[in-house]
Amino acid sequence: MARVCLDAITQIVDGTSIVQDISFTVPDGEFWVLVGPSGCGKSTLLRTVAGLMPISQGRLYIGDRLVNQVPARQRDVAMVFQNYALYPHMSVAENLAFGLKMRKLPVAKIKPQIDAIAQSLNLEKLMDRKPGQLSGGQQQRVALGRALARQPQVFLLDEPLSNLDAQLRDETRAEIKQLHQRFGITTLYVTHDQVEAMTLADQIVVLKDGRIQQVASPQAIYADPANQMVAAFMGNPPMNMLLTRVDEQQLWLGPQRLVTLAQLNPAPQLTPGQLVYLGLRPEQLTMIDVRPTKAESSNQLAQGPLLSVTVAVVEPLGRETLIKASICHHLTATADLDSSSKTQSIYVLTPPITSPKAGERLTLSFDPVESFLFDAQTGERLWPTRSGPHRD
Repeated sequence: MARVCLDAITQIVDGTSIVQDISFTVPDGEFWVLVGPSGCGKSTLLRTVAGLMPISQGRLYIGDRLVNQVPARQRDVAMVFQNYALYPHMSVAENLAFGLKMRKLPVAKIKPQIDAIAQSLNLEKLMDRKPGQLSGGQQQRVALGRALARQPQVFLLDEPLSNLDAQLRDETRAEIKQLHQRFGITTLYVTHDQVEAMTLADQIVVLKDGRIQQVASPQAIYADPANQMVAAFMGNPPMNMLLTRVDEQQLWLGPQRLVTLAQLNPAPQLTPGQLVYLGLRPEQLTMIDVRPTKAESSNQLAQGPLLSVTVAVVEPLGRETLIKASICHHLTATADLDSSSKTQSIYVLTPPITSPKAGERLTLSFDPVESFLFDAQTGERLWPTRSGPHRD
């Protein structure tokens, strides 16, 4: 096993920068996940580490060795692709042993390694079958086993679960985590699925347009996002982004006054007329009675700002209910916004006993201290202020 260090890596293809100035170090034995929307450059980085793409600029180290000019076959890395890439004419046992045979290991050493891998992945009863006789989940386990059998310094996985159904994804994800705990191979894993990223990673690298947005632990990414892109991308359902206007040191959503800046400590320095996204996680919103009694009124006021919405869709999920609602309003002094911004959607997670109807009006409450503010033009996080740089 070995650390992987990317130092100012830039990849240029046909005059276009696919990734730009990428620097991070995966310590020996850790499991790091590259995540981001399609086209952000995460698979390009994985292919760069594997040696399948020449490096345009920057330096790549595996262990203490600079590998910019080292061919793929000499880097001692193993890669698992999205499409499994198994040899259809070979049995499971032959597929598992292929890499070891290419290294010309003695047969006496190959069989014990293959048997151990097969036992780890529950493949013992499938060793004589061909890939065409296996399910998608079984084929993926064979692809993982073939890579693990080589005992590489670095393990690379490029969206290995995307072709599996939901249940198989969950099962195989758990198997991958257990395999990493057992073998401890330094691993880089690419996915666009933030659930995979959150559940598997020691550290997450969030990418957009070929640039790093944030590098942090899964919990830090979720609770302390560096900017609007990270906040909106990491979370299921995603963080609500409500477009508000600053006026008289308050945030307004159309005619609804949501947050007084003095409620935030320290109060952000915003200018009148500035457009700001108010970020709220769906689980931070609370439904309250729209017709409270006098005894309840003072308690509800203490709960925080109130937001009036109209239910659009209700999705019972068993342990919770997901509500998608709309907020209709008319912003003023916002000529730079298109008309579609006048109706905004908001997600709310509630206990399963809650079952409002489509078209019903709801009143929501939230704690301003748990919210985030982002600049509507740049996506920069305005509040709470970050205590330090978000890159490692």
